Amino acid sequence: MFQSALSLVSSFRHAPGGSYVFRCQDCLTFPPHGMQMLGAGPERRLNERLYILFFCFCIGILWGVEAEPPASELTALLSLKASWSNSSNSLASWESSNKDFICEWRGVRCSDDNATIISLELSGLSLDGPLSSSIRNLRNLHTLNLAFNQLYGNIPDELGLLPSLQNLELRHNHFNGSIPESIFTLTSLRRILLENNHITGTISSSISNLSNLTYLSFTNNSLSGSLPKSLTNLSRLVALYGGDNQLNGDIPLRLGDLRSLSRLDLHGNSLRGGIPSSIGLLKKLISIQLNKNELSGGLPIELGALPNVTTLDLSFNNLNGSIPAELSHMSSLETLNLQHNNFSGSISPLLGGLSKLKSFNLSYNNLTGQIPRDGILRNFSAASFEGNAFLCGDPLVNITCSSPPPTTLVPVPSPPLPPLSSLKNDLLSRGSNNTWKVIIGVVVSVFALSMFIICMTIFVRRSRMKRARQVPNGLSSERGVANSSSKLEMYNRGFRFTYEEIVSHAGYYDTAHIVGKGRFATVYRSDLPGGIQMAVKVFKDTISRPAFEKEVETLESASHFDTLLPIRGYFSSAGEKAILYEFMPEGNLYDMLHNNPDAHVQLDWPIRINIAMGIAQALAHLHKGSSTRVLHKDVKSTNVLLNDKLSPFVADYGTVGLVSKSIVETPGYMAPELNVTKKYTEKTDVYGFGVVLVEILTGKKPVSYIGDRQLSLVNWTLRLHRSGRGREVFSSRLVETCPYPDYPDKALNLAVLCLHELPGQRPTMSEVASMLESLNAVHSPLKSPVFQHDRPLLQGS
Repeated sequence: MFQSALSLVSSFRHAPGGSYVFRCQDCLTFPPHGMQMLGAGPERRLNERLYILFFCFCIGILWGVEAEPPASELTALLSLKASWSNSSNSLASWESSNKDFICEWRGVRCSDDNATIISLELSGLSLDGPLSSSIRNLRNLHTLNLAFNQLYGNIPDELGLLPSLQNLELRHNHFNGSIPESIFTLTSLRRILLENNHITGTISSSISNLSNLTYLSFTNNSLSGSLPKSLTNLSRLVALYGGDNQLNGDIPLRLGDLRSLSRLDLHGNSLRGGIPSSIGLLKKLISIQLNKNELSGGLPIELGALPNVTTLDLSFNNLNGSIPAELSHMSSLETLNLQHNNFSGSISPLLGGLSKLKSFNLSYNNLTGQIPRDGILRNFSAASFEGNAFLCGDPLVNITCSSPPPTTLVPVPSPPLPPLSSLKNDLLSRGSNNTWKVIIGVVVSVFALSMFIICMTIFVRRSRMKRARQVPNGLSSERGVANSSSKLEMYNRGFRFTYEEIVSHAGYYDTAHIVGKGRFATVYRSDLPGGIQMAVKVFKDTISRPAFEKEVETLESASHFDTLLPIRGYFSSAGEKAILYEFMPEGNLYDMLHNNPDAHVQLDWPIRINIAMGIAQALAHLHKGSSTRVLHKDVKSTNVLLNDKLSPFVADYGTVGLVSKSIVETPGYMAPELNVTKKYTEKTDVYGFGVVLVEILTGKKPVSYIGDRQLSLVNWTLRLHRSGRGREVFSSRLVETCPYPDYPDKALNLAVLCLHELPGQRPTMSEVASMLESLNAVHSPLKSPVFQHDRPLLQGS
């Protein structure tokens, strides 16, 4: 019996984190010689009782034993690794010799009892190769995230053998072939993200089986065919992104059945037909982007029933008819783009009541009459109205309405013709000479009228083309001119546009295209053909050309990181300097936190901590991850941009040095030592990040005012934290959506460390990023040897 007890004890082994794993091999094995040791009589009965007690003890131990994933799942992971090359060696822990700790492998998440693998989060790990069919053995997988890698080949049919799969993220890879039909049998799927691949084929009508689907994105692929009518059965769908494909056919008439839809983006396809009037039933819509298609017909007046829409982009289609005055009821509208269609009639002055409108473009249509300057419409320049030959008045230059503007040609009614018989008799009675005179007169009149119509058509077309190419007088003489005195440098191959085209598609830098404005520069949005959007940062001050070009080259070389805003190129001339960035549609973090009424709903804990982690990783890369160290020098929430997935991109890194040799004072974000040292360091960036992190956790502005009194978010937060009331600062939405109550505490403690008065006491950005990565991995406990021993503040409140 003692041998069995010793065997039981030896079945335990110590595992990382202070836990024990139990392997029961011999605890239920009788000792040698079987039952002979039980003896006889009273001794036998005593031994029987002891064995029964021992047996119950073993069962109790087994009841609390932590399981481990089956061997088939281990084999599947090793097979996946074998099929990939991994230059960053990020899957170093995936080794059979380390199989006892499979649930600790990078990117692997197991169930609470460690009995099975439920999640693979392998985004951005430089994985290169196909997706192995061995994925089928991870049958209990809930999440498969392989985004931002270099995976290629077909998407395996075996994904259809994962009945519990809820989240499938294969975006930003090189997958090709069609979407497997088997995927449409996975009724638990909630999110499918396939954008930025090379996927072909059509969208199966079986997609209607995915009744739990909330998010569907297949933007920038090569999908063709029509949208299946069954798509409208996805009653829980919140976002549909299908832009930049080769889809054709009509938009389903029952589009209005998608009552949960908030974002509709099908731009850059070949969709035909009209916009269904049922779109007016989609009361939760925030954004409609159907631009760059072949849509025709009129605008449904039902669009006026959508008060929450902020973006309506129907540009570059064949839409016609008048622009309904009912659009004035879209009270949240910020962007209205109807350029390059065939709209006619006058512009309703009621559109001036759209007080939130920031971007407005009706150019290149067939609109007529005087341009109304009511309300918000007076803010928009000629670029918003150009290309309409028969519009007149301010702000169009040299096109006044003092005399009636030209109108479209309308046939002049002829007097009623006499009966044919009387006409015949009359002609005969006048003789043959008169007959020929009438015939010749009719022919000449018809010919003259035809020539007039042809000439007018040519004149209008040439006028439009001339206006489209013409550079307004306000532009510098060098802008857009490719000569020895200017330089346009683009870093992405295949970019085919000139700087003049970039400028013209930014409304020649009018106010309607401004997306950001600072002390030293203004940022404009340029909507280039083919669905390309760029942000152009135009600097105000005169900067030395050699210094500018050298500095931008340095910044670009450091910008190759997932959460740094990519620099696409720059323009440099004696009178103008500009940096070209990728455009981010959701604006900046400051506006999302403080000026967005839906932020309370959208910004839950997972999104906030992911944003914070992305910012920290970007700054860590600038400080240590690139060949040239770059200091940001102006870390603040307005310099954090968000894409349509609310992923962060740090912008304006290093640009302060281009325009100012002194310290730039940004209220609320400035590290205290800058007042004395007048010198930027890595730790001044850390301080700025600490302020942004507090913003994220609290949802409050860094500086606010009561009358003339300035209130500091940092001072308020530190005061409550020091008095043990730190939890009072948190946003209620953050607390409601965080699965671990101590995680916000630890995030706040980290922010407090970043805000330490002494720079030397602040952590590095690499340490900050490591901590936030731990907090973002909600399936694993917080662990950071750097902080857990040396900084007890991070242990939570």
